[in-house]
Amino acid sequence: MSIKYLMVTSFNNHWDCIYQNKTSYTLPMLKSGMQIKNITDNNETLFIKIEKDTKKFEKAWIGKIKCDSQTNFKISFNVIIETEIFNCPDKYKHYSEGWYLENWIIDVDQVRDKQVVSELNPPFFKNLKIGDYKIFEDDTYKLLKILGIHDIFKFDKQKGIADGFFKLNKLAVIYDNTLMKDFEEEKKYQIKNFYYQINENRFTYDKKTLNFKGCRKQIWIITRKKSGLIEKQDDVEIKEISIYDLINIYEQRINKNYDLDELENELAKI
Repeated sequence: MSIKYLMVTSFNNHWDCIYQNKTSYTLPMLKSGMQIKNITDNNETLFIKIEKDTKKFEKAWIGKIKCDSQTNFKISFNVIIETEIFNCPDKYKHYSEGWYLENWIIDVDQVRDKQVVSELNPPFFKNLKIGDYKIFEDDTYKLLKILGIHDIFKFDKQKGIADGFFKLNKLAVIYDNTLMKDFEEEKKYQIKNFYYQINENRFTYDKKTLNFKGCRKQIWIITRKKSGLIEKQDDVEIKEISIYDLINIYEQRINKNYDLDELENELAKI
């Protein structure tokens, strides 16, 4: 019988939004028969995320791990997510945080719906999760296009200039990509510049002018982390937008018939 792992955490952005797909466990997290001698690469792993305060089950995924380094205190490893589990068996939802040696069994029918969606995902989605900055920037533009955003402009990159701008119905967005872990201080002057630009209420690029007076205005800093509001200045919302949330909207559109207003609302509320 092959070795299987069950790994439970309440860490933020786990397991599908980990920065650079790398994380670590301290040795006391080895539980219930799990020992250092049992740690090998590419074993099937059931990843479970629980809520930090209540310890209630949130989500589960199937994948693998690949060990990166080990000290007397912790084990660092790369996480490889293969598919999300939408109907995780109850018996696995009540494990406490830790790394277990567990011969879990998941019926393939429980992941079929997600696998069907994944087959319809463009190959470049993988690059969005692991590629370098240039790939991340270029493929974000592709993702926004296939979401159904047609009035979108990708800028020639210069220092202090955003990566792009788009208008969808009554939503106007200046966006910029970053893979920096703590970008707020580094980008504060850029964000201020973006704010002045979007407040002009019209945008001209490559001989085309868009007027967005009366639109809902947002500034997006697109990352591989977690979405959230950074601040609001007057009527401009400045947000961190997770690339995973944009991918989720693409996947939802496969199963739902969003009209223009619904797509706008889904994007605006990220």
